[in-house]
Amino acid sequence: MRIDLPISSQKPLLGAHVSATQDNHYGIDRARTLGINCAQIFGTNKIQWKPRDYTTDQVAAFRSARTAAGIGPIFSHGIYLINLGARDENPDVYEKSVHALAAGLKICALLGLDGVIFHLGSNYGLGLGGVLDSVVSGLARARDLSECDVPLLLENSAGSERVIGGRFTDFDAIINELHGDSRLRVCVDTAHAFAFGYDLARPGGLEQMTAEIEANIGFDRVAALHLNDSEVECGRGLDRHANLGEGHIGYDGLAGVLNHPQIRGLPVLLETPGFDGNGPDQGNVEIMRSLAGHLDVEPSVLARRAKRRVAYRARQLALRRTNRTRADSKRAINSRKGKTVT
Repeated sequence: MRIDLPISSQKPLLGAHVSATQDNHYGIDRARTLGINCAQIFGTNKIQWKPRDYTTDQVAAFRSARTAAGIGPIFSHGIYLINLGARDENPDVYEKSVHALAAGLKICALLGLDGVIFHLGSNYGLGLGGVLDSVVSGLARARDLSECDVPLLLENSAGSERVIGGRFTDFDAIINELHGDSRLRVCVDTAHAFAFGYDLARPGGLEQMTAEIEANIGFDRVAALHLNDSEVECGRGLDRHANLGEGHIGYDGLAGVLNHPQIRGLPVLLETPGFDGNGPDQGNVEIMRSLAGHLDVEPSVLARRAKRRVAYRARQLALRRTNRTRADSKRAINSRKGKTVT
């Protein structure tokens, strides 16, 4: 079921998932360091049912830092434990999932975030029809408990036919059961789509995916794009993200996605492992800009630069550790001799 949403005329929204702690204004400082204009955070611990509590001062500091940084849309990713297909198979997990999703919505409303992006869970081999009522009821209850209108973004999943949302037709059925609720949106993840079987490395695979989205839910309901390469081959069913250009989708495939007329203009969020293994970084952000046509440097050149930076930092860290070890050894020797070393 389709909805009519305003089309943004702003400059491209190119961002990333950023770590969120009180010390970095819950991701704002990291977003500024990366020079991005949209972002995704975990509004609460990703592997705990208990939601994070925010003080009035923390909320005010976050909102003030965001305004000063000029960051556009910021989304919260839901916790990884949610399974809205579990009502009959695991009632305890189901109840916790409903309340965790409601808590995530409340956190978004508190911080002024633009939506919760999350995975729906498993169908336990029953197909979507076997858990559709469970999912729809859970979404409705979470919405009522949250007492807010923050959008929920259903994210497509990697994996087997046992996952909910591997195919975009799943979202059509869910949205229709909820009478086309305009607060239900969709987030498209490139690595998940590729792993499920949409061959985004080839133009035909991209057209297959975009045609399925348009025919079933309409691009007016798609609110964000997770841009990730895939460590696994197409159709392998495993959720393994890779740095841009280092996976099986590749530069050409990712550029095709970014510049597709129905996708261009969406908030784009990296969830790459990073060249140093610490998550989305400067190198991946620069490559994303290059692929989107907003940085006139070949992505392969940017990747080489990123790897050199990582290698240089590793050498500097090793040198500092060596110097500390030598200094500690010298102090220990002089201490035994009764001398003081400064």
